[in-house]
Amino acid sequence: MTTLMPGQTNPEGAQHPVTLRLPGMNEEFAVADLVVTSVERDLDAIQCAGHIVGYVQRAGRVFVSLIGERADRAEECAQSLDWNAAAARLSSYCAHP
Repeated sequence: MTTLMPGQTNPEGAQHPVTLRLPGMNEEFAVADLVVTSVERDLDAIQCAGHIVGYVQRAGRVFVSLIGERADRAEECAQSLDWNAAAARLSSYCAHP
């Protein structure tokens, strides 16, 4: 399991599996298995079940969650000061069996 930290630089095109713990109801946690691909220096594609669900873009000290399969057409759906929280927001759009 690899956790990407804010400010960590990755070569473009590098893929990293990431497991996020997502808080749920009754103090239980769900787990989201995502694949992160560095698209640009400040832009990561978030994949779930082999499909891109969105992107996390660093904008200064803020991480912006962008929903959509194409980076040039993705729309902002959330902002966070934490990369993991921004990625977790996108995981809610994953199709779970």
